[in-house]
Amino acid sequence: MFYMLVGSFVFLWLEGSNDERTKREGYHVYKRERELLLRRMEEIISDRAAKRRTLRRRFINEAVDHFEDKVGFQLTNTSQWNLMSAMYYSGTLFTTIGYGDISCVTTAGRIMTVIYSCIGIPLMLITLNDLGKFLYTNINGCVKMDMVERGDTVVIEASSIASEAGSIHSVNELELNEKPPRMSVKVALGITIGWIFFCSALFRLWENWSYGESCYFMYISLSTIGLGDISVTRREYVNF
Repeated sequence: MFYMLVGSFVFLWLEGSNDERTKREGYHVYKRERELLLRRMEEIISDRAAKRRTLRRRFINEAVDHFEDKVGFQLTNTSQWNLMSAMYYSGTLFTTIGYGDISCVTTAGRIMTVIYSCIGIPLMLITLNDLGKFLYTNINGCVKMDMVERGDTVVIEASSIASEAGSIHSVNELELNEKPPRMSVKVALGITIGWIFFCSALFRLWENWSYGESCYFMYISLSTIGLGDISVTRREYVNF
């Protein structure tokens, strides 16, 4: 609860004033463009040159288009659902990212979302576990090979061996107790950060984003937060 309160005050301080200013500016733009649209309509009605129906209709359409462009109103009659977007949506379910830029609105679709995610999330966890073991084993193998090539072998002091009763059995126990070299935290962090930077460069090429926005999107995705404030337009690339 304390951590939640700290975050609340910090984000309110960082975002509150900026959001108010953005909303206020957007509202002023809307009011101004609405007033200009009404004036333009009055001019068209009173203009003798626009008495003809076709000409008057063209002027009205131009005025409305200008208004929609200024206020940022966009509407399309193309469905957002296709094979690529459906694959993208399915991926956001079992990875628990859930960007929210595409979602089901029908009752059947929402019920299927619940069923699909209940099955997909455990499967994803099992896959991630196996993938993690595979990567861990291979990276540890590379680390071990690197240590052997550099000559960083484990040295056992003669005195310590003698203190173990000096028997062959004791030496064998020491050999069994030797732990193989493990991947350090620095290596793991380096791989993760490098992967974020690499994928961010790809998204910068695919999307109309800055590199900072790409890094932000990658972190939000890998951490499965999935705020949805930045969403991809070329979903076919995200699937693969």
